Amino acid sequence: MKPMDKELNDLIINKDYTIKEAIKRLDDTAKKILFVATNRKAEGSITDGDIRRWILKNGSLDASVVNIMNVDFQYAFQGDTEKIQELFRSGTIFAVPILNNDHEIVDITFIERVFNNIRKDRPQLNTKVVIMAGGKGTRLYPFTQILPKPLIPIGDKSILEHILKRFNNYGCTDFILTLNYKKGMIKSYLEELNHHYNLSYVEEEDFYGTAGSLSLLKGQLTDTFFVTNCDILIDARYDEIIQQHKLNNNKITLVTSLTTYTIPYGVVVTKDEGIVETLQEKPEYNFQINTGVYVLEPEVLQDIPVNTFFHITDLIELYLAKGKKVGVYPIRAGQWLDMGELHLMEDMIEKIEQASN
Repeated sequence: MKPMDKELNDLIINKDYTIKEAIKRLDDTAKKILFVATNRKAEGSITDGDIRRWILKNGSLDASVVNIMNVDFQYAFQGDTEKIQELFRSGTIFAVPILNNDHEIVDITFIERVFNNIRKDRPQLNTKVVIMAGGKGTRLYPFTQILPKPLIPIGDKSILEHILKRFNNYGCTDFILTLNYKKGMIKSYLEELNHHYNLSYVEEEDFYGTAGSLSLLKGQLTDTFFVTNCDILIDARYDEIIQQHKLNNNKITLVTSLTTYTIPYGVVVTKDEGIVETLQEKPEYNFQINTGVYVLEPEVLQDIPVNTFFHITDLIELYLAKGKKVGVYPIRAGQWLDMGELHLMEDMIEKIEQASN
């Protein structure tokens, strides 16, 4: 099978697919779009946004993709180069299925294949970003006994540089780093970089947890801001995260990763007196995992105790108990890279290198 034919087959699914299966296919292809077709006749498209809206409605992932597919998708016929270029110039389309006269999909073209060196315009945010860079990174010993976790190299750049660049792609230029462990090394490294970021630092006197150091920012932040751990990367629309946070009037929004876990054994459910009720062979469970990226309103800083070990999960639990709005922005598992442990760091390096090739 030719590479182009394989790509086409990978991006086309039928209506029998469940949403869970579509998510896996999106992760495998990394193209951010699928097309639903019967005998290659186009019927709809599915993107990350369609899946996210379904998850936010608590829709079942075992439901058919017909529940989320967009039947009003854009397409072009073979040879209609002008229509393809017109769709791409609209700024909202990044992939167009090419149909024959029978409305069968014969190709899928992507914006970067039509316009060389295309400039992908993104909304430019004026949002400050707090990077939690003060931890010891004990799960990455022995590497972090030499280098602080933010400076661990992922490919040809440190993880910290990757984080800065991804936020900067959406116009973020103001970064606040909370520092403690090997703080002098981190500051010296950043001072030697050729960058155009506005960097400032908050230095902990002790280890205050994932939110405790935020208390040191009281009075410094007056608008909605991002918080991110320094050992993760997400491939998401940062502007949409902010937009959804504000639209829902959340005090805190967590970026979550939809993850499926399969128990590798048969699970036995019993009734009274040890009578077996059901036997589930290798059941699957779906979870939303906290990625370590958040959006916060500035007033939440007032609820973080000063000079106290306090995790951001403690803050979230406090807000849930008070009935304050805490929301999520779900992304696929393939859009989240974590280097918190050695094997995860190796996976991140591999995926970063694949993306750069």
